[in-house]
Amino acid sequence: MNQTGAATPLAEKSMRILVVTGVSGAGKSTALRALEDIGFYCVDNLPLPLLGQFIGLLQQTGQRQAALVIDAREGEFLSGFRDAMAALRKGGHLPEVLFLDAADDVLLRRFSETRRRHPLHGDNLRAAILHERHELLPLREEAHAVVDTGDLNVHQLKGVIQERYGRAGQPLID
Repeated sequence: MNQTGAATPLAEKSMRILVVTGVSGAGKSTALRALEDIGFYCVDNLPLPLLGQFIGLLQQTGQRQAALVIDAREGEFLSGFRDAMAALRKGGHLPEVLFLDAADDVLLRRFSETRRRHPLHGDNLRAAILHERHELLPLREEAHAVVDTGDLNVHQLKGVIQERYGRAGQPLID
């Protein structure tokens, strides 16, 4: 709203956009479900070149907040991350980046317990984790918040996410 009480065009089209990223096994899926529970429109693994179209479509529906997972599965598209965030800001949006992390030994244990393959494949899980950390370094550098999930169970992580981002309409803060 401006000083006269009228809504400004920028405020009318501005969206709260949370990018959830981090290493595989750190809890991105759990975080996304928690965000959906508090009213975010959520998408997992949206290709970065489609981000602008996605946000445009959401704006047409009146959606005010969205969360999406962007991670190493993006492959070559990941190189466009900084440009995508800059384009969102230029469009008057409020993008924030949440990076989820855990120690390598925790990730190794989690993959062993779930018997899931690492998304970057390879027979050497430790090497895949190191490779993923390298690929995600630009996203970590852009992060507004880094959460170490190593000592958190799924319920605790959900609580952290809901506490941090559940205040609808308030700017994201550290």
